[in-house]
Amino acid sequence: MADIIAYFESVRLTSLLIACGLIVLIFFIKRPLITLILRIAFTALRRKDAGRYEQLKTALARLLGYVLFLSFLLIALPYAGLPETTFSLVSRVLSTILLLLAYLALYRALMIAVDWYFQARRKSDKINLTARNFLISGIRVAVIVVAAVSILTPWVGSLSGLIAGLGISSLAVALAAQDSLSNFFGSISIMLDKPFDVGDYIVIKDELQGAVERVGLRSTRIRQLSGSLVTVPNANLASAVVYNETKRSQRRIHFTVGLEYKTPAENLRAFVKAVEALLLEDPDVQNDSVKVWFDAFAESSLGVDIIYRVEKPNYYDMAR
Repeated sequence: MADIIAYFESVRLTSLLIACGLIVLIFFIKRPLITLILRIAFTALRRKDAGRYEQLKTALARLLGYVLFLSFLLIALPYAGLPETTFSLVSRVLSTILLLLAYLALYRALMIAVDWYFQARRKSDKINLTARNFLISGIRVAVIVVAAVSILTPWVGSLSGLIAGLGISSLAVALAAQDSLSNFFGSISIMLDKPFDVGDYIVIKDELQGAVERVGLRSTRIRQLSGSLVTVPNANLASAVVYNETKRSQRRIHFTVGLEYKTPAENLRAFVKAVEALLLEDPDVQNDSVKVWFDAFAESSLGVDIIYRVEKPNYYDMAR
């Protein structure tokens, strides 16, 4: 209490009131001021595409307003006459909040830029979606790492010294990160080889199959026919045998029809010819691939094998 009284006795009341008034004024005009700055800075964008300008302004105006306000506070702080210890603590706290808001604004701006970039490239939506998810994950990790280093440095001094001082804990973290690194390199392998894209229907070792929903830095999400969502580490996926059903050039159909044992031979031959004629009339069936014949005496029926190929690689298109 004595320190507070001594502080107010050492500071001129008029100067303090002026400083407080300026802070309050800047707080209330920060949003209009930053809107004006954005309007001037992105004049060309506003004239070319008003929708994108509004999207950018909506995402950044509020955050940048607080960044501007905290910047003014840091500039004015040395003139407040605070004790050295208090000044150092308040300065670091304000700087930390300022950096958090600034990196959040940077992240939002980068996400908007990524969206605009891929909206302009619509030649292959599946490839674009995979690359977009990969790029977003990379940007998120990069921003978090850089922000963490920038924010922690004023509080701990040397980060390298802190990490070195962790000793065994650092080793444990490094060992725990091995899986993350292997998944990261697995995701790079998937991006370069492109065995599948978002939206493709894949089969993995005849054990897992479904549509690819997302390819991230650590894992790939696959939606099964049952509706369940399966998350597969990219390290496992990169080394697995993957069948891409979507990239089929054609689809081979093979099944057996069972007829009653009492079916006369002439009816059996007529059935075979009728099925063969039906398939040959279908425009999607490759005529030279049609094979229909009596195959074997099954346990309870006469087995007729039917084999043909269709030009529709997609299973759902074929089933319609």
